[in-house]
Amino acid sequence: MWDKYADLLVRYCLDLQPGQRVLVQSTYLAEPLLQALSKHIYQVGALPEWSIGFNDQDHLKFKYASEQALKSPSLLIKTASESFDAIIYCSASFNASSLSSTESEKKKMVSEAFASISHTRLQRGKTGELKWVICQYPTNAAAQVAEMSETEFHDFIQTSCFLNTQDPIKSWQTLSNQQQKIVEKLNEYTSFQISHPEFECSLSTKNRVWINSDGKRNMPSGEVFTSPDETSVNGTLFFDHPTVFQGKLLKNIRLTLREGEIINWNAEYGQECLDYLMSLDGARYIGEFAIGNNPNITRPTKHILFDEKISKTIHFAIGSAYPETGGTHQAAVHLDFITSMPKGSRILGDGQILYENGVFKI
Repeated sequence: MWDKYADLLVRYCLDLQPGQRVLVQSTYLAEPLLQALSKHIYQVGALPEWSIGFNDQDHLKFKYASEQALKSPSLLIKTASESFDAIIYCSASFNASSLSSTESEKKKMVSEAFASISHTRLQRGKTGELKWVICQYPTNAAAQVAEMSETEFHDFIQTSCFLNTQDPIKSWQTLSNQQQKIVEKLNEYTSFQISHPEFECSLSTKNRVWINSDGKRNMPSGEVFTSPDETSVNGTLFFDHPTVFQGKLLKNIRLTLREGEIINWNAEYGQECLDYLMSLDGARYIGEFAIGNNPNITRPTKHILFDEKISKTIHFAIGSAYPETGGTHQAAVHLDFITSMPKGSRILGDGQILYENGVFKI
């Protein structure tokens, strides 16, 4: 699996070329994949640098670092974001709850200090100067979050990324072609209404574009997304899929929006965490509206990388918009909230039914 995985990341997701510099971020738990990545990166002539974490690294930072240190992002990450050609971030956690007891103010310092780096990445990504991909390695901690055994989570990743097919790259190209037809149709409309048994919401995508997310930045992927006009979102939203943020679980979230701003928010579980999120700069606006479309992801895992691509779901992200969609909003966070699209749900574009009961009608 690791050889196929690395080949997919290097040749399909990033299309690395000779002489390009790539930063690989992970932990030593992902060593089998990191070894395969080293092989494939060198084989295409690219130049890797490595940022490999250890157990309790972030916990120790938050416990002992001074305020100055918390507000000073990694020079390596900053340099890579500003001048490297590509970044691979492979999540391989030791403990998904390591930051659950960390003070909110300390987390806020780090989030806001990283905001400028995130903005740089998004801007360079828009122009094609920087390529990146986020992926997952099946650690025991990640499997526990997903409520799977480590073996089950390994198999889940394999299936989600089409690594169980004879030619994963060809499989992703097929999905990419299917989604391209969808985004071309969605880009014909500018006014959208979401009708759901739990909520009603409207938004505008005037002067914005829909993007085909086909595995080039997330592996796995399988979604189409846009950034709505920041002042156009009106109505309510309800998210029935659980979300984990910095080790905290949020569930059954309801947001009320007026002229784009979130004016009221509550969560059946995780209200304190939701309150913290809403305190971050720029978090009370919607940065993304997307429709999940990966046929091999059918259940929530509490890992956003997978859950936002679940077929028959949509998601909205609070915070930063994606520049390539035409979005301009900047924030200290970009976090997806996901909801299923059951019987009785619809997405209308300029009054026409485009999506109904979890299925595209275009």
